[in-house]
Amino acid sequence: MRSIERAISRRRAASAPRPPGKERASERLSEQRASNRQVVATRLEGTAASAVVALLFDPDSLYGVAADDLLGRVPWHRRKGRGHWICEFLDDSSKAIDPGTYTAAVGHEVTQMLREGGMPRFAAVVLGKSAAFGAGRLIEISTGQIMMGLRVIVPLVCPDFERCPAQDTVCTSLLKPGVEAMLREGHSGSDLRSW
Repeated sequence: MRSIERAISRRRAASAPRPPGKERASERLSEQRASNRQVVATRLEGTAASAVVALLFDPDSLYGVAADDLLGRVPWHRRKGRGHWICEFLDDSSKAIDPGTYTAAVGHEVTQMLREGGMPRFAAVVLGKSAAFGAGRLIEISTGQIMMGLRVIVPLVCPDFERCPAQDTVCTSLLKPGVEAMLREGHSGSDLRSW
């Protein structure tokens, strides 16, 4: 969260006159996002989809600030002709988050703790599996939000969303129930630069 706060502070400082190179880069990014917005709007049709697109591409939303911060931290050797490596990285990272990995570890640890405490094996196993199931439900909720957050940033950082390898996954994710509410949470309606 601190990196986002720093990004917001940088945005405040951005009101100062910019050198010509940074101004061109900012214009290029604005043009790129406008083009990506058209692609997303074309792929997602309907009233709810237009709200998602408007919230997603609002530059003052939490996701817009995070995308700007991410692009600002790209190493210099990766900036020129960067292609879709960030898009692929974000998409692959979202796919790699698997709640099953965490729940199995929780169940094993609980079972082991109960056994060490003197509980019979059959009871420790049942309670460990129950704890794993409960933990899985909790982890699934939070990992789902993390996965969605990673995918939502893709069209904001993508150099050409029309040719993006993550386009199908991102657009399918944007059509899921609850996305609009998540985007609204990331956009409180107030100016995030005042944080």
